[in-house]
Amino acid sequence: MKARLFVLFSLARSLVAHAGETQAISCPAFLPATAQSPPARLDSVRVLSYPKNDPPTDNGSSRAMPPTEEKEVGGFFYQSWRMGFDAPAYVFRVDCVYLGEERYISFDANTVKHCTARWRLRRGVVQDGSLQFHCD
Repeated sequence: MKARLFVLFSLARSLVAHAGETQAISCPAFLPATAQSPPARLDSVRVLSYPKNDPPTDNGSSRAMPPTEEKEVGGFFYQSWRMGFDAPAYVFRVDCVYLGEERYISFDANTVKHCTARWRLRRGVVQDGSLQFHCD
């Protein structure tokens, strides 16, 4: 009985220790191929925020948040979003959108604090296929 209680106590302590941690999110560079389509590269992202009791009825684009900051640094263009500021009343979500695809990957972003999109620039123009996106 004592060993069982210790295991339960250890498990509960571990869950409490990890409950406040943020989970990193990254959009895969390519959407895996299916029988109907080849792999598709990451083309854009939708960073969404909406009231918990009022989810979007469309793909969410009407609830897209504008970036908190945009800047050019060292041949890259960055957009960043501050996340979680209205939680838990609001839901935060990230959709990874792929070139030529209706399918997308959606992540719950309620536990992250900051998201960043980065594109490579050439002569001030964003380069196709250079998007990288992550949240932490």
